[in-house]
Amino acid sequence: RAIDFVAQQVCDLSGDDLASRLSLNSTASSVGALPLDQGKVMVMESNGETMVPDMLRRQLRGLYPGARVAQLKATGDFPYLSKPDEVTLFIEVHMRGIGACPV
Repeated sequence: RAIDFVAQQVCDLSGDDLASRLSLNSTASSVGALPLDQGKVMVMESNGETMVPDMLRRQLRGLYPGARVAQLKATGDFPYLSKPDEVTLFIEVHMRGIGACPV
C-alpha cells in the first residue's frame, strides 16, 4: 500500500530532513505556467479524495488549458505506487499520441 511506503520513508528520514520537507510543503509559494507546447502536456489526476484541493487541480488545468487531462481510476495521492500499471498505460498512450515513442 502507498501509505505504508510513505510511512516507511518518513521513518527513514533524519529529523533535519523531515523538518526541511515539512517546511517546504507548508510554505506558501506559486509557480506560473511554463512555456510548454500544451498539446504535448498531460495532467494526470487520481480519482476520489486526495490531499490536493480541488481549487489547486482547477488552477493547474487553467495554467495548461490545451493539455490532456487523464482521469485515473486509481484513487489516493500516490497512484504511481498503488496502480503503476494504469499510470504507465496512460503515459505510454500519451507518449505515442504525441509521437514521442514508437508504436
